[in-house]
Amino acid sequence: MADEPSRRKLLPEASGAQDEDFAAVERGEARVGEVLANMRAARGLEIADIAAHLRIRDIYLAAIESGDVSRLPGPTYAIGFVRSYANFLGLNGEQAVRLFKGEREGEADKAALNFPEPVAESRIPRGALLFISMILVVAAYGGWYYVSSRDEKIADLVPQVPQAMKPATPEAPPGAAKAPAADQPAASGAT
Repeated sequence: MADEPSRRKLLPEASGAQDEDFAAVERGEARVGEVLANMRAARGLEIADIAAHLRIRDIYLAAIESGDVSRLPGPTYAIGFVRSYANFLGLNGEQAVRLFKGEREGEADKAALNFPEPVAESRIPRGALLFISMILVVAAYGGWYYVSSRDEKIADLVPQVPQAMKPATPEAPPGAAKAPAADQPAASGAT
């Protein structure tokens, strides 16, 4: 790996007391970010140098050190960043992650999920709906029976046109031909 020699140049040898590194966190006297920041400072490293080697933005490393999880992109990324950062400093990454998760659970409650509840439908009782349907069916049948049982045709039910609306001159019956008027001479072909 090309990064391994440069990491060795950047990082002094890790202390052999990895179990003691996070003892203050386990006692509740410090936070994981504080331990990581102290180890970084003790080794004379800058956040920008570590960010370049780990390919993690320096604002995320600074957020881990300050304990400001609201600036981190999400829990999965934050856990990966803590593990990588601790491993880079020569600390136990799994222990750092376990303690970091414990800190996060203590600070913030789990996200409360509020699922929308369906609005209660206004329901008509089935008996009432059936009764109303039966009344409508009986009324429709009764209307049809009344109209069809009479000896009249539907055309007979339509009223006649009022006298005021009839034309002034009576029309000839449809079968009659128009006769020429008597005072007019018949047209002939001779002039």
